[in-house]
Amino acid sequence: MKKRNPRQIIESSSSDIEHIYIKMPRQELQEITLKGTDSNAEPDDKKLLEILKRGEYKDNLGLSRLPQYTQVHTHPVRYGEKTNGAMPSSADFRVFLNDSLIKTMVIAQQNTKTGEVEGYMILRKKVKAPKEKQQLGRHSIPQYALAEIGRTDRVAEIKKIAQEYHLQYRWIPAKGYLLPKGGWSFRKKGLEKIAITTAIIGVFTGLFLLSSNITGNVIGSLNRTSTNWIGVILFVIGLVGAFAYFKKR
Repeated sequence: MKKRNPRQIIESSSSDIEHIYIKMPRQELQEITLKGTDSNAEPDDKKLLEILKRGEYKDNLGLSRLPQYTQVHTHPVRYGEKTNGAMPSSADFRVFLNDSLIKTMVIAQQNTKTGEVEGYMILRKKVKAPKEKQQLGRHSIPQYALAEIGRTDRVAEIKKIAQEYHLQYRWIPAKGYLLPKGGWSFRKKGLEKIAITTAIIGVFTGLFLLSSNITGNVIGSLNRTSTNWIGVILFVIGLVGAFAYFKKR
């Protein structure tokens, strides 16, 4: 049987809740979710230990050691709602930094409607953290709440955390998706072009209909009041579209 890639495995699972997976070298992604909701998931520690024991090895002193691994988990995204996208949460950071066996953490942003994986945020430990960084207190990592999603400094804080705890990180869009500049939630390519095109058409069509130079022949059977209302609506739609576009830039 042909080995499936991680994206195929993730997309074959339900997209409305978070899932946790483990990736070992030269092996398929394996799910270890015990239970999950739309905002968090709990790993099956017994299953995780069974998988890790298969890769157990002896160190230079002859002591048995469990191997490091890559932990992958999903962040379900519902469009129209506030979302963390692929941004790691405070809990994600605590789990990653406090577990010496997790060498790499991958967060897969998954669309709850289509089930598609839209992109990944990858965190990797460069070197072993200094002793004083190995055990993190509950409030050691900045707390991200849904109410704070509109903050523009979250990406900057990720950079600070990465520097302090010796981490590397990358944002990788899936094929057909992109990450807006300064953002943390992937979206389909082409949507920005559609938005700005719609905005331009709306503004200029609205201005055209509102122009006092328009003749009855141009607007056909529409009376001036109807035309003005249509013009106002299109103009407002255009302005809203333009505002939304430039806000995302």
